[in-house]
Amino acid sequence: MTVCPVRAIELVEESVPAITYSAKTHTSIVRRVAKVNESICMGCGNCAGSCPSSAISLNCFKDKQIYPQIDLAS
Repeated sequence: MTVCPVRAIELVEESVPAITYSAKTHTSIVRRVAKVNESICMGCGNCAGSCPSSAISLNCFKDKQIYPQIDLAS
């Protein structure tokens, strides 16, 4: 994830059960999920501000705190 200045976000593969209509089928699919290393995340909000689907949010900041930080960074 190139928006993170400290590279606290990485994509990891995760196996999840596949949705099937037959009880005999036991398959899973592998998907890539973004994981944040909270020990190095500096809370800048770049990830939340640049996520096109708004799938990322910060727990410790409100939008009115994040947007000025994004404006300064861009």
